[in-house]
This record gives sequence, structure tokens and C-alpha cells, in this order.
Amino acid sequence: MVHFIFLVQVLTLILAFAVLAILIQNYLMHRNRTIIFFLIAVTLIMARTVIFALARYGDLSRFYIFSVRFSSHPRGGLVYCSLVYLSHLFLLMGMGRLSGKKVPFPFYLGIAFFAIFSILAYIQLLSGNPLFFIPYSLRNVTGVSVIPILSVKGIILLCCLLRVFRGEKDLLLNAFLLLQSFGQAADGLFYAFELLRPVTLVLSLVLPYTAYLFLLPSLLRRKWNNPEEGRVSLFPGEFADLYHLTDEEKEIAIAIGEGKSNKEIAFERNTTLSIIKHRIYQLYKKCGINSRWELLKLLKG
Repeated sequence: MVHFIFLVQVLTLILAFAVLAILIQNYLMHRNRTIIFFLIAVTLIMARTVIFALARYGDLSRFYIFSVRFSSHPRGGLVYCSLVYLSHLFLLMGMGRLSGKKVPFPFYLGIAFFAIFSILAYIQLLSGNPLFFIPYSLRNVTGVSVIPILSVKGIILLCCLLRVFRGEKDLLLNAFLLLQSFGQAADGLFYAFELLRPVTLVLSLVLPYTAYLFLLPSLLRRKWNNPEEGRVSLFPGEFADLYHLTDEEKEIAIAIGEGKSNKEIAFERNTTLSIIKHRIYQLYKKCGINSRWELLKLLKG
């Protein structure tokens, strides 16, 4: 079981790096702020995985904030839980921006409550004082970790389920929300039920990263094509005259506005990808912009 968990954690790190590479590439290309929230969330989740793996299979005695046995030390638990809460906070904000609707304030308030609860509990453990505000059965590191983490996972699940079953018919977005929420719920159950750990561990890995790798790029691309959740309204004549574009540059701008990739544009024009990239660079230069996102906003006007 120990070796299985270790292998899953290694695979988690590989997938996390792959997701980060995709998100960074897309952000540099499109400058969409929604990506930043997912970048931070995945980075925090990756940091949490690294800390857990090092603490369980390595020697952390040289770090003043950790003990050799991470799972039994309050200070290590405090750092671990803080990363969990922060990652979920940014995940919730990213999903809110992705769906185009603000996440209700009580959900953020719930995460903040359990984060403060954990911090106070760990401070009590570190100081050696009795945990007077915590039930007797939970007055240990496991108790002050598992219950708040399960609660925060439940908040993510509830938020996503409300969005999915509130009559929204966006299948791609609903699939992303469900995979994320059930994956996070499985991650929380991993800490609570030892007999189910192989199943919950695999689900907590497969579901969220499937959403990140296969669904998120499509959702973001759709959002780039519709910066304000509406269809791009093209005015090719006025746009070309305003920025003194050639006929070729105007056609490329229209193709970008229709959501076509650089490869698709190159194929349609029977030319190479490098030439199209150069033409797009010249187009951006004339328009005084740096990304597709900015071009789409110009085409919107």
C-alpha cells in the first residue's frame, strides 16, 4: 500500500507539471486572467503533494517547521492544511470566473471559517493548552486536520452541484465542474476511510486532472473566442481601415475571430506555420497588441 501511494504521488506530480505547462503556455499566448487562478491552485496542490511525499518518505529534520514524521506533528499539519485551503480558494475563484457567475459569498466564508478553525486548533496544540473549543474526540492532529478538510471538500462539491443542477445546460462546463468536485471529494475521503484509500486515491488523481488536461483548454478557448460571453461581432472593413491592414492580414484577423488555430489558418492558406506566425506578429504590431485575447476585444468593437 505504501509503494502504491508513493507511485500515485509521483504520477500526480507528473500530471501537475503537465497541467502547469499547458496553462502557462495558454496564458502567455492569450493573457486570460482566468488562467491565473487555476495556475495558483495547481501550484499549491503540487506543493502540498511534494511536502506530503517528502515528509512520509524523506527526512525533513533540517527544516525548522517540519518534523521527521510529518503526519504526527502539528506544525507540519498546519502548513499542509493551509496549502489545501488556499488551493481550494483559488480553485473556487477560477471556476466562478470560468462559468461567468460569481461564487456566492457563503462558500468563501465557509472555507475561511474552517481555515481559521484549523489555525486556532494547531496553535492550541503547539502551545500545549487544552483544546477547549474542540470536542474531546477530535483533540489531536488527525481530528483538527480531517474534519475541516472534509468540510472544505464538501463546500466545493456543494457549490459545483448547485451550479450543475440549477438548470444550466452547458455540458462541457458541467462536466468540468463535476469532475473537479467529485475528484476533490474523493481526495478528502482518502484521509477519512483507510479501507477505501486505493479507490479514493485513484479517483482524486484521475478526475481533477482529466478535467484540467482535456476539458479546461476547450473551455478557455471558447472563452477567448467570446471575451464577454457573446459571439464576436466582426467589422472587417472598418477594422482593416482603422489599422491599415493588408487584405491578407484582414483575412487572418477574421480567421482568428472565428476561433481557428494557427495550424488551421496555415492549412487553409496553403502555407507554413512559421509564415502564419510571422503574419500574426505583424498584425499584432500594427494593432498595438500582444495576444489573441486583445485582438478579439478589438474585433468585438
